[in-house]
Amino acid sequence: MATFLTQAWLDLHRSLGASLPAAPGRSARIQFVIAGSPEGDVKLAMALNDGLVAESFLGTDGEADLTLTIKYPDALALIRSDLDPNAAFMQGKIKVTGPTGLLLDLLALSVTPERVAARTELSAQTET
Repeated sequence: MATFLTQAWLDLHRSLGASLPAAPGRSARIQFVIAGSPEGDVKLAMALNDGLVAESFLGTDGEADLTLTIKYPDALALIRSDLDPNAAFMQGKIKVTGPTGLLLDLLALSVTPERVAARTELSAQTET
C-alpha cells in the first residue's frame, strides 16, 4: 500500500502503468495541484512520453505544458473511479491552465479500458 499523494504513491502509479500500451504523440509535462488535502495544497508533476509516465515527482515543474487544479475529494473520486475524468473536466471540477486541446487528447487516453484497469489497481493499492 502507498499513501495517496506521496512519492511512494507516484512511484507505484508509474510502475503500474509501465506495461500499458504506448500512445504515440501523446506526450506532455503536467503540473497537478490538489487543493485542500489533509496536508494542505499538494503539488506534483508528471511527464508523459507517448502516453506513458516517464517521470513523476512531488513539487513544481517549471516546464509544465498544462496545470490541472482539482479539489482533494474530487481527486480521490477520480482515483477510485467514482468520477470519470471527462465528466470532472466538463463539470468544472478540473481547472486547466494551458492548451485545452492537449488536455482533451489526454482525457481520451485516460478512459481506455487498459488505463481504467490500471487506475482500479492503483486504487486498490492506495491508502488515503
